[in-house]
Amino acid sequence: MQWKVLRILFLAFCLITLSPNLAKAYTAVGDNNYPPLVFLNQEGNPDGYDIEVLKLIEAKTKLTFTINLKLWDEAKIEVMNGKADVLIGVNKTPEREVYFDFSEPYLENHLVIFVLQNNFFIRGPGDLRDRRVGVQRGDLAEEYLKENYPAINLYYYNNQLEALEDLKKGKVDAVVGNYFTGYYWINKYGMNRQIKSIGKPLLTTSYCFAVQKGNKEVLAKLNSGIKAITLSGELKKLQDEWFGENYFWQSFLNRNNHLYYFRNILGIALFLILTAWLMVIYLRHQVHKATSELRLANEKLKKAYEDTIRAFFKALEKRESKTAQHSLEVNRIAMALGQEMGLSEKDMEVLNWGTLLHDIGKLGISDQILLKPGPLTSEEYEVIKQHPQLGYEILKDIDYLKEAAKVALYHQEKYDGSGYPFGLKGEEIPLLARICAVADALEAMIADRPYRRGRSVDEAIGEIISNAGTQFDPVVVEALLNIDRENLLAKNTTR
Repeated sequence: MQWKVLRILFLAFCLITLSPNLAKAYTAVGDNNYPPLVFLNQEGNPDGYDIEVLKLIEAKTKLTFTINLKLWDEAKIEVMNGKADVLIGVNKTPEREVYFDFSEPYLENHLVIFVLQNNFFIRGPGDLRDRRVGVQRGDLAEEYLKENYPAINLYYYNNQLEALEDLKKGKVDAVVGNYFTGYYWINKYGMNRQIKSIGKPLLTTSYCFAVQKGNKEVLAKLNSGIKAITLSGELKKLQDEWFGENYFWQSFLNRNNHLYYFRNILGIALFLILTAWLMVIYLRHQVHKATSELRLANEKLKKAYEDTIRAFFKALEKRESKTAQHSLEVNRIAMALGQEMGLSEKDMEVLNWGTLLHDIGKLGISDQILLKPGPLTSEEYEVIKQHPQLGYEILKDIDYLKEAAKVALYHQEKYDGSGYPFGLKGEEIPLLARICAVADALEAMIADRPYRRGRSVDEAIGEIISNAGTQFDPVVVEALLNIDRENLLAKNTTR
């Protein structure tokens, strides 16, 4: 019996010490919600481009990885402390090289700004100052913005999807994050009409694996695997599969393997197919060229529109910054009302421009009255009441702002006909101006002023309800009651 035990122990010892096929399993950790690069799929299993790269490395090097995905901050700390061997999917930066050693890159990554489609005031990182900017906690975006733009107000999220959802709701003004991940969520949840990326990438980085500083053994094995899959072409093929490129010639040749059995007509068939395909390529090129030229022309026109509005708004901001800030908040509330009322895309565009510029006529009011710190006399108030008509005169001759000019002209009219400048009543007042009137009054009541504190949202809405049918359109007031109160205070919320 003792002899059998000794023989079993001896065989086990030989297997452990002599077998070249037994490889150590390395622990790899990464973000559990960073698609399409790395994430947990619906079955709870690790998935994504990074995981496929690890599988290719395993096949080439006989390495074995135990993969555990979790919150990004937790994953980084585990590798820094030596509790895990490999950190999956890291953008290489000088700041991170203090804590990690990086593998050879296996992708080029881009850091970009996401904004709403109707945004006109954020066009680059310089415009993010004093704005609400969402970032994933511990992500490259947080590190980059803190280092280069410390005045930006950062709002922290566990992942990029949460940040984009709050951008759509108006709770932040922009999101800075990974290009691939951002567009993965935008496409998956149909946010293309609401959200876009702007400008050039803020930063282009090498995307790598990372190990604890000084862990040369694991790093060398990772680099050996990356080199092998790069030379074999497998890495390039994997990038095409995940990020949209398409190898036409390879698929064409695979399809035509079926022609092997038709040797007598192979030459003719191949010629016809090639000729037809070349014609398709030519036509597609022509269509693509024409489409690109049209898109470029539309983008230039849209940029000219935005530049015009931006110039108006900057002029108002330089003249009287409180009026400019008021206009931004009125715009935010009015857009929420328009969305709740189901306005068309065209009406939403007019409402956006009209509410941003509804007080532009105050540029025509003298400083002695507009900037007067104390109460106005009755004569001075009559001058102030001229600003709707002054705003209309400024905007009406700009073709694409003709409808928006009506919002500026009629936003002080009251539903019962007691407003100004024309004393219009009920539906004689354009709907978009009626929406602006409610948003204007609400913002004026909840905003702090030098001579008083703003009311609570509940008090302000109560005042608006009491004036439904007299000062305000009851239909617009009803829409206001259906909006989440938290969204009306979006500018004051923090995460």
